[in-house]
Amino acid sequence: MALRPPSTLKRRSSMPVWASIGWRVLAVLALLALAVGVHWIERDGLKDSADGQVSFLDILYFTSISITTTGYGDIVPVSDSARMFDAFVVTPIRIFVVLLFLGTAYNFVLKRTWEKWRMAVIQRTLSGHIIVAGYGTTGSETVDELIARGRKPGNIVVIDQNEANVPRSAAASSCRRMRRATRCSRTCTSRAPNR
Repeated sequence: MALRPPSTLKRRSSMPVWASIGWRVLAVLALLALAVGVHWIERDGLKDSADGQVSFLDILYFTSISITTTGYGDIVPVSDSARMFDAFVVTPIRIFVVLLFLGTAYNFVLKRTWEKWRMAVIQRTLSGHIIVAGYGTTGSETVDELIARGRKPGNIVVIDQNEANVPRSAAASSCRRMRRATRCSRTCTSRAPNR
């Protein structure tokens, strides 16, 4: 049976946090600009109950209350084209903006909190392991010496960035090779992510 690496030990995203938030903000602003632009073009299809004139400020106001689903009713679409735009374009924009905000909240708040909690649980249960960084000459001699001094081979973890050393360390400890990690009765060997 193949062992799978723990799900908490994943590579970091190649996109920095500020860039991830930035593209989401840009997506929301682009959608708002699209809605404002079309509302401005179709302003004759809107009716302002306060003064009868629909200004650019009124368009900004109407777009923001439409996308946030507030809708006070002081500016309403009266033409068929304005109603169709609100039904088939503004409603998907509204849904997409809400999903972007929910996804951002999940990714940056809930997911990270959950992963920190899971890692804390894992770290509480880890003890007595020896980690050997690199399986070159010194690393292989270190593993041999630790085993010779009576350390349990199952508590020795070898991490190496050189992919060629992974099968070499597995062969030296008579392990069977599995996906990205190799476990056996002598040592546990896994390849570190390339950075």
